[in-house]
Amino acid sequence: MTVGLVLLAFGNLILTGVAAAFFLLSGLFTQRPVGWEAAYVFGTPVTVELPSSCEIETIIVQGSRGPSVGECEGATWTVDGQTRTGTLFSFAADIEREGYQLVFTGEARALDNRVYGRPDRQGIVFALTELTAAGIGLLTLVGCGLTALLPERRLGRRTSRGRRARRLWRDSDIEELHKLGLTLPETPRPVALWVCIAEIAFIVMAAGVYSFLVVRGSL
Repeated sequence: MTVGLVLLAFGNLILTGVAAAFFLLSGLFTQRPVGWEAAYVFGTPVTVELPSSCEIETIIVQGSRGPSVGECEGATWTVDGQTRTGTLFSFAADIEREGYQLVFTGEARALDNRVYGRPDRQGIVFALTELTAAGIGLLTLVGCGLTALLPERRLGRRTSRGRRARRLWRDSDIEELHKLGLTLPETPRPVALWVCIAEIAFIVMAAGVYSFLVVRGSL
């Protein structure tokens, strides 16, 4: 296994771990349900009926008061003609009281035995970008493992072509090129570096696409 391949695998291991940690811990730091944003995106749109009471909690982050989040146990909704009962998580602004009954006025999507109200826009973008980064890192790790199983001779021949080409040049030849104002052609960048650049570009592009879809209202 080449040094570049090892560094690529190690870098993507860190990328996957950091992205997964941010995704899992972001809910704990903001005192919100873990994976709320992703669950809303991948959930099924439903109409929710609330119980007579819900627990409302005000989020305070770094001394500043944030939006209140409501947790309603015993909420009911219908999916594929079947009525289900579970817990609703949403902003308290989407929960209103009409007489003795609570009414949910926002958009909700169900996933498993929970239903989620629409989170904030930046939360959706960050969550999907974190999942994308973790997925890219994991796929690249698998690719590194498969590449390591290939015969070393084939890989060695391809990666050493640039080095052999430079060895053909003598020091005197290089000096003559410098006198003429010319330079020796540079050795092509390692494949691992190009892979890293492509990964970063894809993550940035994905974040831009998610932002566009959220602003447009498609997510």
